[in-house]
Amino acid sequence: MKSADKDREHEQLDDFLKEQIDLIVIAFGKPDVVNEDSIDEYMEIAEVVPMVRKLFKWIQVMTFEKIAKAPNAETETTQ
Repeated sequence: MKSADKDREHEQLDDFLKEQIDLIVIAFGKPDVVNEDSIDEYMEIAEVVPMVRKLFKWIQVMTFEKIAKAPNAETETTQ
């Protein structure tokens, strides 16, 4: 049973890393340059999750900047 649990845990980790790599590929939007093969070649496994975290933080910053620039409905009606 322990062997089956370890196999399942290994598969889950592989699936998790694959999904993280897919997110990196999507984020860069250039699958001909940034793809699973190039990530495998140029990044260590330990760098994948921190990269995804950095991408999400960057997305948040960009989103909040856009929201801050958007007109506020209350402001529009009072002016």
